[in-house]
Amino acid sequence: MKLHHPVIVIAFAALLSSVTAAEKTTAPSQWQWAKARIDGESVVVWSDSVADPVAVRYAWANNPTCNLWNGAGFPAASFRTDDFLIWSRTAKYEGY
Repeated sequence: MKLHHPVIVIAFAALLSSVTAAEKTTAPSQWQWAKARIDGESVVVWSDSVADPVAVRYAWANNPTCNLWNGAGFPAASFRTDDFLIWSRTAKYEGY
């Protein structure tokens, strides 16, 4: 992931074929929907409502819309570029 304010660029090893949206943030728990486009083997993510982004999450929901595919037709798994703590009502996840 490279920050090129106000966009974030995420590089992939395989050729990409389709993407339309992701989420990005300036701080934990302040996620906003973002737009995304493919540029070679990278995804460029931006949002008019996030001027200084720090992280991106893709397909990070209970029932996400997955629209990022590689050249062989396989979908990308959900991912995140942050290491923010994730809280639930009963448990805390502290990363890998």
